[in-house]
Amino acid sequence: MRTLVNLRLWTIIAILFVGMSACSKDEDSVNVYVQNPYIIQNSDGTFTPQVRLFSYDLASATLNVAGQRYNFKTLENSYFIWELEDPMFLPKLDSIPEGYYALTATNKGGKSEIFSVGFPEAKKKMGDIELLQFEYAVDSNKIYVELADSVQNATDYYLMIKEPIPNTSSYAMWVPSVKLNLNKESNWRSEVSLEGASAGTYYFAVGANYGSVIKFSTATITVTIQETSTGTN
Repeated sequence: MRTLVNLRLWTIIAILFVGMSACSKDEDSVNVYVQNPYIIQNSDGTFTPQVRLFSYDLASATLNVAGQRYNFKTLENSYFIWELEDPMFLPKLDSIPEGYYALTATNKGGKSEIFSVGFPEAKKKMGDIELLQFEYAVDSNKIYVELADSVQNATDYYLMIKEPIPNTSSYAMWVPSVKLNLNKESNWRSEVSLEGASAGTYYFAVGANYGSVIKFSTATITVTIQETSTGTN
């Protein structure tokens, strides 16, 4: 079994394909790259893995975690970005033991190979995220966040983002974008400037996390950035 590096959350990763180029035609190898493996804590306290794959020659892929099988889909009009389905429709687990789990990938030539993807233990439950403020201000081009208090068992807070995939009508999976300075000293308030963001429509949520487990806020906001770098809700 080949082992893929268990990439730490929040790391910005270049799209690299070891031992291949974008035009590789080698049917004897399966070339795939894993990005941002993490675990979602669902609203009912269960857990669901999330992973993104990059590959120019992938035909299908499945991930087996704690006895459950998760299928990957290719994003609309994208031939190299693969993600798991919406967590709402994926199997939910009461806990996920720490370990490495089998990722079975098959290339367009019919060759299959098994890799391993590492996840930390997901067992501890985080409390609810109570937001007093979560809004986008057009005049300042900033997102303002305020919590009522800390979230039980959370160690950090992030602004989560769903970004548009260029030249498609699809959106990437939720990923942490900016670490929020939310603590007692800041009165649980933080702000994020969207200055310099590329034009497009983005979705945002607040995420509480411990380790590589994230719980999203039920509240989300939609921000459209115009070509002039100004935004509207």
